[in-house]
Amino acid sequence: MFNWLEDVAEAVSPNALVAAGVLLLGPILLPVLGRGLRPLAKGAIKGYLTVQDKVREYAAVSTEQLGDLVAEARSEHGAAATGVVAAGEGASGSKERKAQSSSSGGKEKTA
Repeated sequence: MFNWLEDVAEAVSPNALVAAGVLLLGPILLPVLGRGLRPLAKGAIKGYLTVQDKVREYAAVSTEQLGDLVAEARSEHGAAATGVVAAGEGASGSKERKAQSSSSGGKEKTA
């Protein structure tokens, strides 16, 4: 009487039996597993959001520090360039004043 069941069991692969079991028990087990996994998923999402906030904070601080360094370097570069030009102008300007004072009899011209 159960010979046909044995024939079917021999013809069906073990993977097909597992798939049939999942199909039959899936609707029963998924809600139970879902309730258990929900807190884990929620915790993982919270962790991701925390890490995301920290990365944004560190990126903002790093960007600000880099901007400060660039501004400081530009300021020093500008001061060095202005200092070189001013020193060059100062030397030539004092020569011009000496030349003017000697040609005007020692009196400086005022404009």
